[in-house]
Amino acid sequence: MLMDTQKSHTPELALKRYLATLLQVKLWYDSDISDDLSRPFFTSLSTVRKIHHGMGQQVQAQHPDF
Repeated sequence: MLMDTQKSHTPELALKRYLATLLQVKLWYDSDISDDLSRPFFTSLSTVRKIHHGMGQQVQAQHPDF
């Protein structure tokens, strides 16, 4: 799936992508999800879910048997 996106096909882009992922995971780790005011956590999680959903649809369209 990572190959299909063409967003990490160079070492520089891969580093940028994986650092962005690391920052999201750190935000989740540092957040208190029991706090209703933990807006950055829920915003981040929603964004990542939308990205994964969109990529899943794209892969399904390109590879129906996948």
